Amino acid sequence: MRSTRTILTALVTASLIGGLSSAGFTAETAAADSAGSIDEIIVTAERRKENVLDVPITVQAFTAATLENQGIDTTRDLMNVVPGLNFAIKGLFAQPVLRGISTQGTAVDSAVAIYIDGVYQASTSAVLFDLGDIDSVEVLKGPQGTLYGRNAEGGAILLKSRQPSFVPGGDISVSYGSYNDRQINTFLTTPLIDNFLAGSVSAFYHARDGYVHDLLRGGNVGDLEAYAFRGSLLAKFAPNVEFTLTGYHGFQSDESAFAGIAAGGNSLSRRVAPALPIALRAFDSTTDLYPYIKGISNGATLNGTIGLGWGELTTTTGYTSTISNAHQDADQGPAAALGIIASYPSVTRSEEISVATQKFGPVSLVFGGLYFGQDQASQIFVNHISNVAGKQGISAYAFYAEAQWDITERFKAIAGVRYSDEEREYHGYAGTGPMLPTTQVAQGKHDWDATTPRFSLGYKITDNINAYATYNKAFKSGTYNPTGLKSTPVDPETTIAYEAGVKSAYSTFNFDVAAFHYKFENLQVSATITTPTGTTSVLQNAAAAEISGVEIEGSVKLTQAFKVIGGFSYLDDRYSEFPKANVNTPFPTCPGPSPCGNFANTIDATGFPMARTPRYTGNLTAEYLATLFRGDFRASLTAYYNSGFSWEVANRLRQGTYTTVNANVAFTPPGSRFEYSLWGRNLTSRVYEIQSADSAGGDAVSFAQPRSAGVKVQFKF
Repeated sequence: MRSTRTILTALVTASLIGGLSSAGFTAETAAADSAGSIDEIIVTAERRKENVLDVPITVQAFTAATLENQGIDTTRDLMNVVPGLNFAIKGLFAQPVLRGISTQGTAVDSAVAIYIDGVYQASTSAVLFDLGDIDSVEVLKGPQGTLYGRNAEGGAILLKSRQPSFVPGGDISVSYGSYNDRQINTFLTTPLIDNFLAGSVSAFYHARDGYVHDLLRGGNVGDLEAYAFRGSLLAKFAPNVEFTLTGYHGFQSDESAFAGIAAGGNSLSRRVAPALPIALRAFDSTTDLYPYIKGISNGATLNGTIGLGWGELTTTTGYTSTISNAHQDADQGPAAALGIIASYPSVTRSEEISVATQKFGPVSLVFGGLYFGQDQASQIFVNHISNVAGKQGISAYAFYAEAQWDITERFKAIAGVRYSDEEREYHGYAGTGPMLPTTQVAQGKHDWDATTPRFSLGYKITDNINAYATYNKAFKSGTYNPTGLKSTPVDPETTIAYEAGVKSAYSTFNFDVAAFHYKFENLQVSATITTPTGTTSVLQNAAAAEISGVEIEGSVKLTQAFKVIGGFSYLDDRYSEFPKANVNTPFPTCPGPSPCGNFANTIDATGFPMARTPRYTGNLTAEYLATLFRGDFRASLTAYYNSGFSWEVANRLRQGTYTTVNANVAFTPPGSRFEYSLWGRNLTSRVYEIQSADSAGGDAVSFAQPRSAGVKVQFKF
């Protein structure tokens, strides 16, 4: 009750202060923006183009220019400018946490849906990448159970790549920085047939030497290498009919996630070879198994829009193939105590058709349907002795409809509903030795369905201030644990969400405040634990959890040249009922004073904070854009604050409070097509964790890159 009163007080106080809206220049801005106005922000969060002021949910959106100005280079960097977003990773897998809602398992669907050019990305290894050719990003906060339904409990992140144009143009940039960091990005677009066919190609390459000292072999470990190619064709069949076909190939290898230490010295290596020294300091490593993480993705997308006179039809067809391979020294020590080799191939197919109508009197509609299919597999080898594999086939269908009714000129209501049906078929295999297992030990087939409604009310207090209240429900399908070798699936997760907020947008400032409360049933929680026969993955339903929170976002243009952008998030979260949580506990007796691995245990986690959920996060960016020596000068300084969080259910492994600072300075000489810039990341060289995982091998932790800086040259043509 105390936290609820605090949230309501903050909401009312902020609404009385004056106005609200999303922070920063965003997905699509009016022409006046370049002249200093920041009052027109267009987003597609409701599957139609709308001013963000009129959208009854919390939305943050960014153009490519804004991302560059604020030093956002990768999808993980988004957490630096989006309050309430904690972008955790596990090896090559992205595990975004939005308002406390997340997924911990590497082969379990994310609770935050990520879309690239309208195509849902089921494999979380395919969404951790550089933003070299991304045109815009929209972050939709809170459950999106109606319009973006599938696995969008925490929200949705919509990324749009740069598109072909009938106006020729492009750019190329080259960057070099600390740790031999080198990047090349290029984009080119040109008409192929006047007013009918245009094409574009983009490519990027990024490599960086490791920043972790290898005490066993010498030199450094934790290298990064990534590249991607994308080609698109735009065909305009009529003024209101166009289709875009895109094909892409990407590769990424970032070994820093597995180049770490044993937290607190807790390593099974101490039991196997107690005399061998183990690295204990950040940026040192004594792993006997060389870290190896590689991911490859290929795909094709066909996007089409057809004007119907009374509305617009959008069709999105997607195909994605990904495979991720990893070698992990789970004990983080010099002895061959617990080494894991894993592979995760996946193929997805999807088709979605949606229609957004014009107004029929006071009513407008959005409706559509989709099909999603996936074939995914997991193969895990433990010490080259025991191995397990799982195959899972998924077929999902959904139909949705949403109506907006303008009751008066200022008062509107939205009602929507989505029906989802998902079928999964699972086969699990086990064996010994270095070969793939062939003995089937588990199988199952199950079907789930759900109906998820949404209701919203919005009232435009003035032309610049809008208040809203929303109720919706979200559904995350039940699933089989790919490597758990159980024929019984876990139940679906369900989320009931309440949110109220006020938005405002003016020519020189905007400001948002939102309060929300979520209730969860059957949260899917994963853990890697010890069994009498080795290490296994466990996926279980937590009984219940609750999250309440407040978010504030805003920006103010103090002068024609100087702008400040900021955001703050407060979360009050807990497992409200979790009596039999599977956790890992360090062995009580070991050779020497340090722990030597973990054993499986069950605890009552009721009342514990939810994993990977900071109580407070905040960001502040100062931007300066001016004319200098008759050229264009811009500079930005971004600070990000995180109050700390627990990495796992037992609240044993914790990331402490930390703050990072990034900066960018750029100059374009008068009349030049070249831009010269300096950049800096983690300027205070704060030591903080990018990954922490507990298992039978101990507690493995790896750290983010220390201070780095570099130069960049960009040529636009």
